[in-house]
Parts: sequence; structure tokens; C-alpha cells
Amino acid sequence: MLNIMKKANAMLNKVFTGLSVALLAVVIVATALQVFTRYIMNASLSGTDEVARFAFVWMSMMGASLCVRNHGHAVVSVLNDSLRNKPKAQAIHSVAVQILIMIGAAVLVVCGIQLVIATGEQSSAGLGIPISYTYACIPVGGAGMVINSLVNILEEISCRKGGDAS
Repeated sequence: MLNIMKKANAMLNKVFTGLSVALLAVVIVATALQVFTRYIMNASLSGTDEVARFAFVWMSMMGASLCVRNHGHAVVSVLNDSLRNKPKAQAIHSVAVQILIMIGAAVLVVCGIQLVIATGEQSSAGLGIPISYTYACIPVGGAGMVINSLVNILEEISCRKGGDAS
């Protein structure tokens, strides 16, 4: 069961990674175009600022999900460092942190869905696309965080029970 979840999660994370890289390229190109047209051509290209902003927020939310899986999020490690010689307590701490991340991410999913619904009729000023497309990154990224936290918890439990977490 854990191996199936890990494979599905790895596929999801590959999609998030690929999309994040593509969106980073979009941010770079849109920003470069904006700078070039504004300062070299003395005329601003319409919509590039919104494209860069929308790509950036999507990239950030998918990147946050990837950070959860790789334990790359910001931490205050004082408690974890003090538990270095107590592997059982450290495992409990790790699971507790992942549960808190999962709760926070679940809030993002629920509130993000509400935000997407609430902004369904609004359009962006420059591009005219629905604002809800931009806000959809919140529940998508939150769902990725929930899934990654769940896999991290299951791996930690599997390791402590003597199972193979690979």
C-alpha cells in the first residue's frame, strides 16, 4: 500500500516539478520582455506583468508542496536538535510536525476552494482571464502538501515499525 502511494506521489511531484520549471521560464521571459519593452523600446507590453505574477504564484504553491515532501520547509530546529539522542521522541516529533503541516494545508484547500468560488465572476485587468484561475493554485498546492505530508507520516511510521520505507 505504501509503495503504491509513494509511486503515485512521486508522479504528482514530477508533474509539479515540471510545471514549476516551465512556470519559472515563463516568469523569466515575461519579466525580460517587460523590461526590454519598457526601458529599451519606451513602450510597455500589456499583460506581461500579470503573466509573470500569475506564473509566480502557481510556481510558489507547487514548490511549497515539493518542500513538504523533501522536508525543505523552514523550521526552528531547537526541539528536534535536543531530541537527537532519542530516536523514538524524534520520530514522534517528526510525525507531529507533519500532522501540523497537513492541518495547515487542509485549511489552504478548504479556504482556497471558497476563494476560487467567490472570485469566479471576476476577471484580471490586463489579460481578462478569470481571477479564480490564479487563486486555484491555493487548493492545488494545499492538496499537494496534504498528500506529501501523509506520505511522510506513513514513511516515518513504516520505518519505526521496521518496515522498508524505500
